[in-house]
Amino acid sequence: MSWGIFSKDSLFSLLNVMGILMFSTIVVTSVNGEPIQFLQTNDVYKLHKGFWVVNYHLAGYKYSDKGAKLFTKASKDKKYEKVNFASFNCLDNIDYCFAKGISKFPSITLEQNGRIKSKLQGAPRAVEQIKQFIQK
Repeated sequence: MSWGIFSKDSLFSLLNVMGILMFSTIVVTSVNGEPIQFLQTNDVYKLHKGFWVVNYHLAGYKYSDKGAKLFTKASKDKKYEKVNFASFNCLDNIDYCFAKGISKFPSITLEQNGRIKSKLQGAPRAVEQIKQFIQK
């Protein structure tokens, strides 16, 4: 099975070569425009309550970085101020991403109470594409 341009084995090899510690940081844009918070893997349970829009990406990968910028812009739209947005760097904890069924990077998901309801795979081309996906 292939994940974007990477296979699972090549990602693990890359992680081992880079000496990356296997802990995760989730960037969360809070409800009502509060500052972005950084959560560790043991805080993932917070994503399992309520409605979330989550960007699963590989930091440093060109298309993921471009998608992250568009995702951030979409999260700042006033009409989504009651929606939780999170960004998860899969290089920090690839097992979590695989367990969630993420097979391409970046992937944006709509999640309710920890379950993926819908998935947008591949780099979005515009903020409007993300907004249309959220409105489904």
